Amino acid sequence: MPAVSAESAVPVTPTRRRIPAFSPYIVTTVLVAVSFLAAPFSYHSQDMLDFFLPWSRASEGWYPWRIYDAWPPCNYPPFCLYLLTVVERCRLLLQTAPTGLLAICLVKIPFFLTHALGVLVCYVGLRRPLGGRPARRIALLYALCLPLFVNGALWGQADPLLMLALVATVVALVGEKPVLAGATMGWALSIKFQAIIIAPMLLIYALRRFGVRQTLLSCLAVAGMLLAFCLPFWIAGKGPLLKKAYTEAAGFYPYRSLNAMNLWGAANIIDTQYRGLSDAQIKWDNVRVFGPLTFYHLGLLMTGGFYLTLLIPLWRHPTRDRFLFACGLGAFGFFVLSTQMHERYIVPGAALLALPALFSAPRALLYVGVCATASLNQILVLFSNYLPFTHRNPDWVNVLWGKSFLPASLLNCALLAFGTWLYLRREASPAVPASRVEIAPPKSKHTGPPVAAPAGQDGTRGDSRTSAG
Repeated sequence: MPAVSAESAVPVTPTRRRIPAFSPYIVTTVLVAVSFLAAPFSYHSQDMLDFFLPWSRASEGWYPWRIYDAWPPCNYPPFCLYLLTVVERCRLLLQTAPTGLLAICLVKIPFFLTHALGVLVCYVGLRRPLGGRPARRIALLYALCLPLFVNGALWGQADPLLMLALVATVVALVGEKPVLAGATMGWALSIKFQAIIIAPMLLIYALRRFGVRQTLLSCLAVAGMLLAFCLPFWIAGKGPLLKKAYTEAAGFYPYRSLNAMNLWGAANIIDTQYRGLSDAQIKWDNVRVFGPLTFYHLGLLMTGGFYLTLLIPLWRHPTRDRFLFACGLGAFGFFVLSTQMHERYIVPGAALLALPALFSAPRALLYVGVCATASLNQILVLFSNYLPFTHRNPDWVNVLWGKSFLPASLLNCALLAFGTWLYLRREASPAVPASRVEIAPPKSKHTGPPVAAPAGQDGTRGDSRTSAG
């Protein structure tokens, strides 16, 4: 399969001019400082006190595989267990209380630091293929991804760590380094199996841009990196428990929606408040709807159909722009259309949509909208847990939850439809001006200077669109 040559630099749009090109190092410093200041003020008490801290103590600061023997059972892949082991070693060295505020902040620190590291990955990885100023602007958009800040600094969850690995994977492919992208994808799968949601876009883009050989090498890099993280657990005899972290990832929450502002969250509200159905009729996703088809099957069919909608245009026109947009939309669509989603599954979609948001005003609007709903969803769940735990009045959370959940869920559905329309609309693509097109010359016996490609021959057919996952 012939590889497709790289397209030219990023198009100039009014959106780019309105976004300042701050130094990514200054942006990273400010983000880290704000995260450190915010970290002590809130956390999800159940996640932190019932899961992360007990798992961390089970490692004794040296043995990550022992976390799989802890109670409650751990369903995380190996990399997070390595991280919790390091956190416990630091806690023991500092001789702090096992459930004190410092111990909680020690768990949070690697999560919000990975948000900041993602800013530098965007800049360093994209400045060569896209240019220095666009890379700085994309890095700023990623730093301003409020759902990542809420998730890492306020909640204390691992999604910014997952996003560091996924963004590194996407950026490596855009930078034409498929083997490195494979290694970082293997790392992402060692953090959370959820990373698989952008694998179809990665595979299609790699095949079309780099050919079969480089794609196979990239897949070997995925397997090699994942094996490197898993091998110590197998040697320690924890292979069957490690396997469950992957094989039992689906079905762990067998509900139509678990606090998620998506299609099924909206359906739950409509069915209970307006159709008068009982909770038992609508809660579980294994309820039959049409013959043998359950809500779970309907979610799979809708998600699969949506992915085909993204992958077919990506196969035909595998441009960087379209690839970035497909990854973000794929991750967002997975959250909106699938059952068994909870509030944090929207975070990858919001973060990956930061990468193509620079290239047009409608995409920037989509990014802002998804960030708003993702942040609201997490904040409501976080403070409905944290305020009662600290004996504070959660009435404002309950009121806001009741008034905003259905509108925000329907807004996410509308944003997905809007993003899909942007992705498929050829004339809406931010076309590269003909004077800036630089196409790699075809391989031939011609030894003279390369011949400039005529206008419209940049491989985009006027549609250099992109998406994020």
